[in-house]
Amino acid sequence: MKKSSGKRFLNAVKAALLMMLALSLVILAFAGCGKKDEPADSGKETGTTAAPVTEGTEAKTEAQTEPAEAAKIPAGEVGETIKFGKFEQDNNEENGAEEIEWIILAVEDGRELIISKDALDCVEFNDNTDDVKWENSTMRAWLNGEFLDSFSEGDLAVIAESDVKAYANPSYESDPGKNVTDKVFLLSITEIGEYFESASELLCGGTDYAIARGLFVTSGGGCWWWLRTPGGEAGFVSGVDGNGAVSEAGNTAHLIKHGVRPAMWINVG
Repeated sequence: MKKSSGKRFLNAVKAALLMMLALSLVILAFAGCGKKDEPADSGKETGTTAAPVTEGTEAKTEAQTEPAEAAKIPAGEVGETIKFGKFEQDNNEENGAEEIEWIILAVEDGRELIISKDALDCVEFNDNTDDVKWENSTMRAWLNGEFLDSFSEGDLAVIAESDVKAYANPSYESDPGKNVTDKVFLLSITEIGEYFESASELLCGGTDYAIARGLFVTSGGGCWWWLRTPGGEAGFVSGVDGNGAVSEAGNTAHLIKHGVRPAMWINVG
């Protein structure tokens, strides 16, 4: 009886141990199934971090990409003067550029052809005496580059692209070159005859800035200013003299005594 009882006791202990082991395995199995995979920290693995997003960034980006609002220029009449754009004129750069005064030469289809009232600068027509034409002149590059850059985005928005025709010199057989497209240009001899009626209308003075840069002014206050029509021989360009007379023979293109009166078509209304 004693041996049988001991044997039963040992069997009971073994059974209890097996049950405890089985219960432990079940608990571990449930614990493993309940554990979720954690996503990898992309910033730590790649060495990069996402850019912070601040409130208002999206709105600011949209505002920066919006085009500048075009300047509002009321329609005028031929012969009237308007103020449009800015350029240094009083030769005092510390007080900033001054508004440019323009004369309206023509009005058509919501556009106006304007020319500066005064010679705004003193610039050579070309930097050498080659057989220069408007299409390859340094004057053209300056007007549609440095000069045009002085206008605000709103002003630039109303300056129209213009077909600039290569009119021949009425008295000389010089090659006028090719037609081009520009925003800013000089008038031709042909256009002078179309938009002006007398020498007094062609007479103009120069700004203090232009005079300081070498512009020649007569005792009467008039100055020479360039036209775009080629002159009487290679390397010469026509112009208007200090008395308001058109010089078809012109002067050498690299002369730095003539003034610049820019012209352009602008959208109005």
